Amino acid sequence: MGVDVFDLPAGGIPASERGQQEALPPQVLECIRGRHGLQEFAGGRRLLDPEYYGADGEAGDAALMGSSSSSGGPAAAAAAAGGGEKKEGGDGTAAKSRLLFPGLRLLHAEPPVIGVSDFFTDEECDEYISRSVSPPPPAAVTSGAGAGAAAAATGSGPHMQRSATLGADVDAVAQRTSTTWFHRFSAVPELMAKASALVGVPFEEGRWEEAQTVRYRPGEKFTWHLDALPPAPDLASRGGQRIATLLVYLTEMPEGDGGATAFRDLGPLRVRPRKGSALLFFPSLGGAPDCPFDIRTLHAGEVVRPGAEQDKWIAQLWLRESRYTPTVPKQNRHEHAAAVVAEFDKIWQG
Repeated sequence: MGVDVFDLPAGGIPASERGQQEALPPQVLECIRGRHGLQEFAGGRRLLDPEYYGADGEAGDAALMGSSSSSGGPAAAAAAAGGGEKKEGGDGTAAKSRLLFPGLRLLHAEPPVIGVSDFFTDEECDEYISRSVSPPPPAAVTSGAGAGAAAAATGSGPHMQRSATLGADVDAVAQRTSTTWFHRFSAVPELMAKASALVGVPFEEGRWEEAQTVRYRPGEKFTWHLDALPPAPDLASRGGQRIATLLVYLTEMPEGDGGATAFRDLGPLRVRPRKGSALLFFPSLGGAPDCPFDIRTLHAGEVVRPGAEQDKWIAQLWLRESRYTPTVPKQNRHEHAAAVVAEFDKIWQG
């Protein structure tokens, strides 16, 4: 099934068409639904609750106010955000989310995959790409380069090193042909402010990994992989597991040009890149011993086909369980960017 988060019908994907997983063995269910803090992370926003999106799959004003029916309009959403009885069971951030991101769509219910149209403006997409390609190399190197090249990258601009993912072994890495830039948080305040608002986690908590930009040229792709991190004795001291993945599509990939994000075991679910739209999913609903990831979120970046009108560009972020210390670029710290992110957030939210 191909999904275009811009061209969905008004109600998104009908509930009857949202895939549900077949019964899984108890030990797998324990891994998927085990000891995790994702519900606490979602808070009052209820991003993981299908009822939040209403019967037809779109985040609706009635759903924000705790009703099972889909009715109301902008005035109802504003009332839910600005006063009256809060029926969310949280701090009212669900109504705020609806106002800030009216294009929320539930693309898959279990596990949840969420689409957001108009997450970035066209201007923000173009500016984000320009920050990646200027200054030019040696700030960026291709993903096939050795670790020494990444370690040697210096200067104030963004730079590249390979990201850790489950399944990115020798064979998988050979199938990942792309270029990745890592940015200082202070250089991408619009991404950090909007991402934090979407998931309901204040930026100052310091749980985001380094902001990334990835470019796929014609013929390039990223094979099947999981975003969750491999188990490690010191993982908890390094921010813990990745609990949310956010992808923002910075360029338009017309049908036939490839580059879709595909989830093999969810239908399959395929999301075609539309400029400014975003995709949010949760790679580690697990947390049970020896199974810290959600195997259902196996996904791939499909090949950009030869002759494509343009390269595929995405912005990429991962949210950790606890405070994370960035390693690149040099002197990249959440606290150094807090003021500029807060300033953009103030302007953006009015």
